[in-house]
Amino acid sequence: MKSSVVASSASSEGAPLMSTLMPTTPTLARTTTSLSALSVASSGSTPLMQRMQLQAPPTADETKRARAAKFAKKNDGRYAWLVDVRDAQGVRPGEPGYDKRSLLIPRNAWNEFSAFEKQYWEIKGKHWDTVVFFKKGKFYELYENDATIGHQEFDLKMTDRVNMRMAGVPESSFDHWVAQFLAKGYKVARVDQMESKLAKDMRERGAAKKGDGLVSRELTGILTAGTLVDPSLLTQDLATYCLAIAEGTGGSGSSLSTSFGVAFVDTSTAQFSLCTIKDDDADRSALETLLVQISPREVVYVRGGAGP
Repeated sequence: MKSSVVASSASSEGAPLMSTLMPTTPTLARTTTSLSALSVASSGSTPLMQRMQLQAPPTADETKRARAAKFAKKNDGRYAWLVDVRDAQGVRPGEPGYDKRSLLIPRNAWNEFSAFEKQYWEIKGKHWDTVVFFKKGKFYELYENDATIGHQEFDLKMTDRVNMRMAGVPESSFDHWVAQFLAKGYKVARVDQMESKLAKDMRERGAAKKGDGLVSRELTGILTAGTLVDPSLLTQDLATYCLAIAEGTGGSGSSLSTSFGVAFVDTSTAQFSLCTIKDDDADRSALETLLVQISPREVVYVRGGAGP
């Protein structure tokens, strides 16, 4: 009986101990609950996973439009003065006295320009009617209106850099592209780098004030169809004349000139000629005949007229 009591006591007291050591039923319940919660979470997270799926990369056209929109937003109003073009004196195209060679750049625009923009517009502002090839590294680049001309005339790829529209050609093909622009009737200005990047770094190293980080550039020449001397730019064997004309004063009480002084030169051969036309008729037949015979590629005249 004693043994039976002891065993009974051990059994009754051992049940909680076994439950502690082997909590089978509660663990299964908790496990079931956890799996159910995970199942619910998984089923409820399906829309989130769909949203997290990687989207297809944008197409080239979409990227181009996005870049153009970003560029337009960034430069909204930056070059508004190019919409209403005026010469250095504030005269608009078509108005009396307009000088197509110069461009009015507002004072506040200069304050917003980067160092490179200042370098460019200091030259371009004085040669507005000229396509400026701006040397940058191994390329000659066209900016703003010149870039538009290159894109429209020759389908040069246009992009946006340094806050400006830009198109460029390799320096090795410079002569080819200059000849193409000249054949279309454009004047071309050439701006070259006057030092290498290494020379620029050495120049600024000893300066007391830190420089703007720009390589020195200067206008080295202006090329026109009537003043070519480089054989690589001459596209025909016929003489190419540059002509200057001056009107004489009207005689016999007439306000119309009937006398003309004419000079013309073929710069490729340095052949220079002078002639005078006196008492031409009212239709300027003699002058017209001379112009047809010479067929000049370029005419130089006094702004506002052909007189002295």
